[in-house]
Amino acid sequence: MSKFFVRVELNGPPQSDVYEDLHSALSRNGFERIVHGRSGRRWMLPNASYIGRYATDDAEVARDAITRIVDLVWDDCEIFVCNYDNAAWIGLTPLTDS
Repeated sequence: MSKFFVRVELNGPPQSDVYEDLHSALSRNGFERIVHGRSGRRWMLPNASYIGRYATDDAEVARDAITRIVDLVWDDCEIFVCNYDNAAWIGLTPLTDS
């Protein structure tokens, strides 16, 4: 089981509730919009970016599965999937524990 970074761009003029549906659909399938720092602090990823695990090491297989999920929400999109092992960032919004 590998960890993947996923970026989805919905083409056309989707309303914000469509993105909420996308977030919910991917969340139900183990993909979250949060990245965890080494210190344990959590940060919000840019909109429509996700990190999650999938039962394969093959990015193409994961992409196809993610595409099937996304297609239930919006049928015109661009999807990028890559294996995720290590990351660095700047400017992301920190999340507070509540």
